[in-house]
Amino acid sequence: MISKEEFSKYKRQALKILRKNRIYISKDEIKNIEIADFGLNKIRVFGLQTFVLIKTEKVCLKIIVLFPYQICPEHKHSRILADKQEGKEESLRILNGTLFLYKEGTPSNSSKYRIPEEKKDYFTVFSENVLEKGMKLTIEPDTWHWFQAGPRGVIIENISTKTIDEEDLFIDPNIIRIPKII
Repeated sequence: MISKEEFSKYKRQALKILRKNRIYISKDEIKNIEIADFGLNKIRVFGLQTFVLIKTEKVCLKIIVLFPYQICPEHKHSRILADKQEGKEESLRILNGTLFLYKEGTPSNSSKYRIPEEKKDYFTVFSENVLEKGMKLTIEPDTWHWFQAGPRGVIIENISTKTIDEEDLFIDPNIIRIPKII
């Protein structure tokens, strides 16, 4: 759960980062911000700040801001049963900073991630992709993945097929995908 004060604080911080990087977000887009702590109450460790720019029945465009070493926990985008539609395909393009993205595949020998000891059991995929400014990567539907910002944080352009975030599946059973603001 996030208090209204925390929500406002992280919203201001994310907007400040975007403005510093000359990324324009309209007033309507600012209203569509999501500050997620995944129900873990450790937003500086597990969380993300997402601005939804476009969301239709077929496509979604978001800007995601991650603070230094902030983690989006391991998850996948599975088939949307209600729509009988395959899971979300998403492409991530780095606008600034570094992203360490881990997905299914051969585990990497060198790993740059920082996972709190008490949560290590909830991370199972370690094929590492280090993405810098201008680099991009597409994640296929039903692929387990997670990511973590580098030491200076990261700004990500996220383009995907239809998105229903509450349908995401997480390894950690304690995760609550849609944030609760109190």
